[in-house]
Amino acid sequence: MMESTLVSARIPQAKKEAGVSLLASLGASTSDLINSAFDYLLAHQSLPADHESRA
Repeated sequence: MMESTLVSARIPQAKKEAGVSLLASLGASTSDLINSAFDYLLAHQSLPADHESRA
């Protein structure tokens, strides 16, 4: 297993609650989302919105 580290971010409470609820309905966690975001960033060298605007 890879070594892990803690990532902390500040977001509006309502956004967190809505996001966590949606993630739960998808069977995913906040950690799954963050890992996916970093995977995307490393693969595309951009944020998802940046990549979509160039398509």
